[in-house]
Amino acid sequence: MEINCSGDERYTSLAAALARPEAVHYLDLRGQNFYQLPVEIGMFAHLTTLDLSHNELRQLPAQMGLLSRLEHLDLSHNQLTEVTAEIGMCNNLVTLTLEDNNLFTLPSAIGRLSRLQHLNVARNYLRQLVDAETCLDLYELRELRLTDNCLKYLPDQICLLERLIFLYLSDNFLGELPADIGCCRSLRHLSVANNRLAFLPASLARLSALENLNVSYNRLGNLPQGLAGLTGLRKVYLQRNPIPEANRQCIRTSLPQADVYF
Repeated sequence: MEINCSGDERYTSLAAALARPEAVHYLDLRGQNFYQLPVEIGMFAHLTTLDLSHNELRQLPAQMGLLSRLEHLDLSHNQLTEVTAEIGMCNNLVTLTLEDNNLFTLPSAIGRLSRLQHLNVARNYLRQLVDAETCLDLYELRELRLTDNCLKYLPDQICLLERLIFLYLSDNFLGELPADIGCCRSLRHLSVANNRLAFLPASLARLSALENLNVSYNRLGNLPQGLAGLTGLRKVYLQRNPIPEANRQCIRTSLPQADVYF
C-alpha cells in the first residue's frame, strides 16, 4: 500500500484491499498475472481508480457494474474477448482504456457512459464501433482512440460528439468518413493515416479548431477546397497519396500557414 499524489492510499494487493474494501479508492493490480477477477471486486463501493492493465484477463465479472463511483478504468494489455454489458452501470467513468486486447465488438452499454471523456480501444479487432441501433450518449467525450482495428466505416452518431478534440483512426480499413464529420466542431487533431480514403468530406472545412490533419497513406488525389479557410491548421500529412504535382502546388498555396508534408 502506498500514498499517491492526491493523498489517497494506493492498494497494490487484492487481498489487502479486500480486508478493508470500504477504505479503497485506488486499486493498482497491473502486471500481476490475473486470469480472472473474483466476484468480490464489486465490494469496492468507494473505488474511483482501478488499474488492471498488463494481466491475462479474458473476461470480466458482471459485478464490475457495482463500481458506481469508478472514474478511471485501465484494462489495456490483456486478453479480453468481450466487455461485460454491466460496464454501462459505471456511470461516473471518465477514462476507459481497452487498448491491446482481443475485442471484436463493444457492448452497446458503453454508449450510455455519459460522463466519459477518454476512450481508448486501439489495437483490437473491432469491425464496427457500435451497431446502427446503439445510441451514443458520449457527449462529454474529448478523446477517441481507435487506431489499429478493422473498421470499415464509422457510425453517423460520431458526428454528434461536439466536444471531441482528439480522434485517432489510423491503421484501419476506412473507405470514407461520415459526411457530417464537420459537426465535431471542437476537433483539433484528426489522424486517419493508412486507410482507404479516396476523398475527404467537404464538411471538414467546418472544423475551425483543427490544427493537425494526418491523412497519409491513403488514396487521395486532392483535398477539399474549403480547407483553405482553416487558418488554425498547422500540420498536414499527405505522404503516400497519389496527389498530382499540380494539386500539390495548389494545396501548398491554399495553406500558407501550415507545414504540408507530401
